[in-house]
Amino acid sequence: MDLANRNYLGNIGTLGNKVKILCSKGYTMYPNAQIIQIGSAADSGFAIIDSDFNWSEVTELTDYVFERFQNIQNELIASFSKGSSISDCKLIILRSLRSLSRIANSIPTQLFGRNIKQAIKSVLGDKYGLRLNLHQNEFELFVLAFNLSFIQEKPLAHSKELVKLFEQNYPRSFYIYRQFLNYFKPKNYANFYLWFILLFSDLINPIEEIRYTCILLAHGESTATSIQKIVNNLAKSYVFEAFDMPIDATVDDINVCVQNYLQTQKAHDHGIILLFDMGSLNQMFTKIKHASNKKLLVINNLTTASALDIAIRVQRDESFSDITEKAKNYGKYIGVQYFEGLSDQDNIIISCLSGAGLSQAIKDIIEGTLSTKKQIITMDYRKLRELLDNNDSSFFKNTQLIITTTDFKIKLDIPIINIYNILDQKWFNELKTYLLDSGEESKNVDNLLEKFLKFLTIQGIKERLQFLNPNTVIDEVQAVAAKYQKYYGVTFSGKIKLNLYMHLSLMIERILLSENKDKNNQIFFKNDIEKEFALISNTIFKPIEMKYNIKINNFEISLIFELLEDYL
Repeated sequence: MDLANRNYLGNIGTLGNKVKILCSKGYTMYPNAQIIQIGSAADSGFAIIDSDFNWSEVTELTDYVFERFQNIQNELIASFSKGSSISDCKLIILRSLRSLSRIANSIPTQLFGRNIKQAIKSVLGDKYGLRLNLHQNEFELFVLAFNLSFIQEKPLAHSKELVKLFEQNYPRSFYIYRQFLNYFKPKNYANFYLWFILLFSDLINPIEEIRYTCILLAHGESTATSIQKIVNNLAKSYVFEAFDMPIDATVDDINVCVQNYLQTQKAHDHGIILLFDMGSLNQMFTKIKHASNKKLLVINNLTTASALDIAIRVQRDESFSDITEKAKNYGKYIGVQYFEGLSDQDNIIISCLSGAGLSQAIKDIIEGTLSTKKQIITMDYRKLRELLDNNDSSFFKNTQLIITTTDFKIKLDIPIINIYNILDQKWFNELKTYLLDSGEESKNVDNLLEKFLKFLTIQGIKERLQFLNPNTVIDEVQAVAAKYQKYYGVTFSGKIKLNLYMHLSLMIERILLSENKDKNNQIFFKNDIEKEFALISNTIFKPIEMKYNIKINNFEISLIFELLEDYL
């Protein structure tokens, strides 16, 4: 047998102790068997023993180990309760393990030490990017303690209390230690928790300094974990946990996985950052947010570059809002959500059927005119309709107004105003009432209508003017309309103003380009109202006539009179 052909320090005594340990391990694995097989070729020992073997010496050893373990645990609980440092707790373990070191030669530590080194490399190093800094004698004591834990299966008292203290004080570090234990799959995890501080004492502070809980989720066998290994190793720390999900995993399946993980990170309330590879951004956010009161950032395009950028910012301890803003720049097709619903601020949505250009122009006008602090959101029209059809009122809980260029009905109680309708006095008054109730000044609202009219006029005439600059002529025709209103003491409706602006702009170019500028001047005004209008019009148009070297004839004035007759 291999046991008989090896040299042992301590000669027959060491060999006898090794046999006792192997017998103890075999007996705990097969307590009711008549014949017990112990060891294997890989264990550097193999034997068959009869069930009548005398266990008294083995029992004496395991009782002694149990007593020492229980004392260590009691001291750790008392030390944590007093707020002792990690170093003080580590000293308790080292001092106690010295009393067990006298049996070190009786434990087959060489092979088991190699297994522990492999677990450290595979779990702590490759997966979480951690590098241990244990002295050789500390590592040997850890191997000894770890090996003794395998043969000591009697449960320790108050283990739950110790676990609770670890989870409260070092949730991230203790989580990784549990992953390390999973490599060995021991029958009784609780007996191994004692050695957490010994293995992690130098790693705890940098691990716990990471304020955010960061998760990678991807469908497939190793997509997420591959990115995790790269990013954590480049960061040289545990930043991300990763979960590889089956291809057919649902949002509910993913949510359960995330929630189970978050329970292990419960001491960190600063925020959750989740990157995933595909699926509904809104559904993913809503599921997780409803089960957590933490800040949540969800990004629906997982790449190594985006994960690495997040890791760097997390290690810099950047604010959650700054990380969120930077995440929006990861790419054109990346979706980012960090609040429940469309927005976490009071907002106004602008969505125009004709495209994003018109929506952005309207947004610029509103932001340049009103003093409102509300968020102005531009949105593709089809996207808006999709969101309105597929979401309830909670998604739009902060949306207070929708401005669009077409009429449509929705199930939600959100006011919708067609921008073309505000040219009608009724709709303008509705918009004005809303804005005034929101704290806006009346003069700003009136100015907003003027700017809308100016914009819409330019949009209407820029393709029809061949010579004049629409941005220049609009200022001139607005001045004309303002003079008419001031003289007659009236306020034209939006529709009248729009018609007047467009008519005057096209009229000026038409006269300017006409060969016979006095044509159609044989118009006579019949009554005092018409005559007064003609007289005042000649005065109002004098600056334009001088600038363009034209004459506004009676026919043109009569057309303007017909347009404004109801206000005179």
